[in-house]
Amino acid sequence: MVNIIYDVNPSNDPCQGHSNNWLPNALEGVHENIPQLYLLNLLDANNTNNNLQGSMSRLYYESSFGSLVLLGDYICVDIKESTIAANNGSGDYNFRVSVNNIINANGGLDCVFGYNSIADYDSDENFEIDIVQYICRNPYETLVGFHGGGGLAGPVFTYDLLVNGTMTNHTSRYMCQGGSGCGGSDLHNPTGIIIHEFAHLLFGNNTFHTSGGNHRSHGRTNTIFGFEGGYGLMGGYNSGLVSCNGYERWRMHWQDLSNQNNNDWWIVARDANNINNIKNGDINKNDGTQSFILRDFITYGDVVRIQLPYKDNPNASNQYIWLENHQIGLNNKLDYLQYSVHKDATPWNTCRDLGAAGIYAYIQVGKDILEGTEFEVYPDNETDNLRIISAEGNWDFEYQTNEYINCVGSGYLRTEKMKYPNPLSGYQDQTYHFFDPTDNLNELSLSQGDYLWKKYYVNNIYFDGLSQLGDNLDAFLRKFHYT
Repeated sequence: MVNIIYDVNPSNDPCQGHSNNWLPNALEGVHENIPQLYLLNLLDANNTNNNLQGSMSRLYYESSFGSLVLLGDYICVDIKESTIAANNGSGDYNFRVSVNNIINANGGLDCVFGYNSIADYDSDENFEIDIVQYICRNPYETLVGFHGGGGLAGPVFTYDLLVNGTMTNHTSRYMCQGGSGCGGSDLHNPTGIIIHEFAHLLFGNNTFHTSGGNHRSHGRTNTIFGFEGGYGLMGGYNSGLVSCNGYERWRMHWQDLSNQNNNDWWIVARDANNINNIKNGDINKNDGTQSFILRDFITYGDVVRIQLPYKDNPNASNQYIWLENHQIGLNNKLDYLQYSVHKDATPWNTCRDLGAAGIYAYIQVGKDILEGTEFEVYPDNETDNLRIISAEGNWDFEYQTNEYINCVGSGYLRTEKMKYPNPLSGYQDQTYHFFDPTDNLNELSLSQGDYLWKKYYVNNIYFDGLSQLGDNLDAFLRKFHYT
């Protein structure tokens, strides 16, 4: 955990005046400033009876049904801007080397919660630290190579690390990310940048950007016009729900013990005629009529994937509809709309719904090959290949004059009105909307796209709770009529 002391260019500090959870400090060294409770709210230092509390530890534990347990300890470093600059380098590599040197100069591996053996960080016993994360409270991008809301997951990096008085050489995967929020509060958000960057080490490079975690700087081709929101471990600050999704569990082969069987099915649900029977949930038209029981997705992993029957040509990518039952508010899981719940006292929950318990649906395009050549498994032209299917439907929207919104963010932000139902080519809330104010449809540009911050319905009632991050109308609900 790194705080930069801007001793040369104080105006470059992006977090001047901020002292929320992770305090600034003016003295260079190690463990001059330790926010212990804040650290434990991110990663647990140990696993006691599977009762994990840190948002990152808990999210990956719940997503993997306990097969992936992330534990960690911390070294808190305060380093001067001039110390980083003195190494005559720039970018994240120079930043990491500079921090590593400070650690060695102050005695080497000496962690907050006392885990000071290399063996504590070598779960696969290959004599390497599994992973090192550099989380910077106040990064200036020109100095460290990444900014406050961003991050990167890099290849193996070699460390000369002082351990118990002996300089040892260790290698590790590394990640860097900004504190995002200056007080670091966003690190406790289960869809924060640290979650996304770690997910890259599981799913692959930027070709797997989905669910609110996509951007254009990586040069890959979007599957669908405009960025797509949604939910999943590869999401980010534009995600709706904070949970994983069935597509990701399928790729990782994460399955609840009660759903495991001898048929090598990785997409399963329960038989509607006998709940004790497990059925293959990966179906297509040739399977005929099927009936399933979907228990809570996060708790049990029940899910259905339906392959769509029509393609323009044999070389086109397959498409699927996924159906998941998210019992939000009832399952005691990390499964709710982003910013509706937070560990810190904020006004966020006054403007964001928790989310409705019901069936959540989305489309998968391609990315259905798990083994093969690199291009088959990691095609560049299928980025953002998941798209939410909202129970509210798809609509043609009418651009409105931007209105002031005060929710998670504030300001005069994109405002639109639902105009006409358009199931085939209309927009839903959790996608990037494009409008050309000159009405020249031949010249759309990136600057004309934005997320839907405030939404008017056809009857002029409005919703300003950030529909682009999901709302209570996205879930398909079963309605009962009582007499």
